[in-house]
Amino acid sequence: MIGQIRFWFSPSTETFYWFAGAAAGLCGFIVCVRVLHSRLLGQRQQKELAKRLAKADLLGRPEEAVVREIVEKYHITPPSSLLTQLQVFDQAAGEEIERVEKAKMPLPERIDRIEYLYSIRLQAFAHEPSVGGIDVLLGEREKPAAVLARAPSSEDGAKTETEEPVPIAPIDEAIHLDEKEYSDFEQLVADPEMFGSEENV
Repeated sequence: MIGQIRFWFSPSTETFYWFAGAAAGLCGFIVCVRVLHSRLLGQRQQKELAKRLAKADLLGRPEEAVVREIVEKYHITPPSSLLTQLQVFDQAAGEEIERVEKAKMPLPERIDRIEYLYSIRLQAFAHEPSVGGIDVLLGEREKPAAVLARAPSSEDGAKTETEEPVPIAPIDEAIHLDEKEYSDFEQLVADPEMFGSEENV
């Protein structure tokens, strides 16, 4: 009939409580699943970050604390992207340097903070040409002689240096003969047996 509402169940206080309890239980289950997923994802991301820190040789050093602080402060997700994407690191490091410059802290602490940032950049992105420079572009075997001339090498704790190639001087500067040597040289050139006669040529 018009004006009457028919339910597929008979409404009652007990039924309402059952329905409310089921809805609350479903919401609680969804919340638990999301929390568990978030924790597992966070643990996985932290393991990946620790792996990247170890690869960059930053574990146990002051730079590790700086990395974790920047990740938390600037909400970098995933955290490992700070050490894998140069653009992400440069953006976060630039913001951190601006904050340090405006912050009221002793000058030595500012300098240390900025040095840590540069150290992280060099350690984590040494494979990037913009960071590693000519070593990355050319490789160790293809370095020019000018670069390898003064490359330091160590053996048994002692530092040695490779010999620098000696440039070849022009002929007019390289040859200096006294009178006796010049006389011997003229005789050598004039001897036909040394160079052969013109007919043999």
